[in-house]
Amino acid sequence: MKTSVLFRNAMLIAVACVAGPAWAGEPELGEWGVDLSAMDRTVDPGDDFFRHVSGTWLKNAEYPKGLPVTGAFVDVLLGTETQLKQIVADLRKEKHEPSSIEGQIVTLYDSYLNEQRRSELGLAPIRADLDAIMAAGTHSDLARLMSKDIYPTVGRISVVLDDANPEHYRVTVDQSGLVLGEREFYLNSGEPYASIRKAYLAHIERMVGLIGLDNAAQRAEDIFAFETAVAAGYWSGAQRRDPVRMYHNMKVDEFLAYAPGMDWKARFREIGYNGVEEVVVNADSAVQHLAKTFGATSLDTLKSYMAFRLVNGNAQFLSPEIEKAEWEFSGGVLQGAKQQRAIEERAFGLIGLVYGEPLGKLYAERYLTPQTKSEVEKMIGFVRAAFHEKFQKNPWMDDATRAEAIEKLEKLNSEVGMPTRFHDYSSMTFASDDLFGNLRKIAEWQAKDSAKRLHEPHRTWEWYRNPQEVNAYFAPSDNEIIVLSAILQPPF
Repeated sequence: MKTSVLFRNAMLIAVACVAGPAWAGEPELGEWGVDLSAMDRTVDPGDDFFRHVSGTWLKNAEYPKGLPVTGAFVDVLLGTETQLKQIVADLRKEKHEPSSIEGQIVTLYDSYLNEQRRSELGLAPIRADLDAIMAAGTHSDLARLMSKDIYPTVGRISVVLDDANPEHYRVTVDQSGLVLGEREFYLNSGEPYASIRKAYLAHIERMVGLIGLDNAAQRAEDIFAFETAVAAGYWSGAQRRDPVRMYHNMKVDEFLAYAPGMDWKARFREIGYNGVEEVVVNADSAVQHLAKTFGATSLDTLKSYMAFRLVNGNAQFLSPEIEKAEWEFSGGVLQGAKQQRAIEERAFGLIGLVYGEPLGKLYAERYLTPQTKSEVEKMIGFVRAAFHEKFQKNPWMDDATRAEAIEKLEKLNSEVGMPTRFHDYSSMTFASDDLFGNLRKIAEWQAKDSAKRLHEPHRTWEWYRNPQEVNAYFAPSDNEIIVLSAILQPPF
């Protein structure tokens, strides 16, 4: 296992050294790619090597507007955004079929920029959803609503590859329900946790007020208390890194008896998973705990919680006022950004979040050259060959270990740039005056596509990230390394 990890890391480092011809130009960092001006030679490397190498850069670096971080990745991100802006600008010069990805991207982009229309609509796009939440008469009614596309969940249900048999997809149940994400934010004492909790409580009250519910302060207290109760049973990041403990296969009836308090059967039925006989439960005791907590919590508190999370989780698709209120907590308090990014930049973030694959296809087709792809694939081949030779010559390996290591090496796949196949989104058309309606269409498409996986073999052509992301990743279920187009730029 260690050998496989070392090989994956070495491969990702190696491909990061290739800069594709599409971005070639004059060297930016001297002849061999190291910025010597970043060093602080007044710091002894034996005392603080990091500041010896980067001290001057640390003193002089400035954060880009709207971002709480900076560095090489951010520089490439900003350059990639400039490239994406050019793609969209070129698309807007021509007319496109509404169902084409070109037409969809332009319309989705325009619907986000149409702030006047979003302001006029306010909460109207989700008013019926809020009314449905507040009209719920039982816990089961709320559980059924959780199965609809845009609603928040307590306990996430999804379809993913089966870790025990990655040729097939399985229904998986996992912990979810915390806006702050991790249990530590709710349970740990001291800073920064205490300040974040105080700011979060004020944020909940503000959002509940924007929704128009009465007794906003009390509702905020109730919502926070519910999340804190759920957090008490949450698994930590360390616990979730144990793949054996994270995998608990159960018959559906066994699971229903294991995690009472939540109407799981109604949720499965509403999603369309009626025929499912077994489920995989991740973080099983956390799922059991959140179901029990849900069942023991008052209906009024759960309604307040779901209404808050519905608006908070979809704020960037609603009015600018609601979007700004959500950002001031998530972007300002949690991330430390001083101001929102420009609306055009936020628009690309939106498209990347909900419709990233089609935009990535256009990006890779324009900026990834065959020569770049070929060079990276060649370098990956060199890394493979080097590891193969190392395994052959390792004196401490016996023949059985050597054969297994080589077999693992030969089975590890790699792909560069963009997928060989993309999803078909042509059944959708968007409207430039209905951002939230566009989001709902995408969510409905994704839900139907997810359900289809239960009746299909492993989609080996699917990627989990998009070509325009400045990143690379390893997909364990696919045993595959993916190097995305955008990371093939200087200085990587």
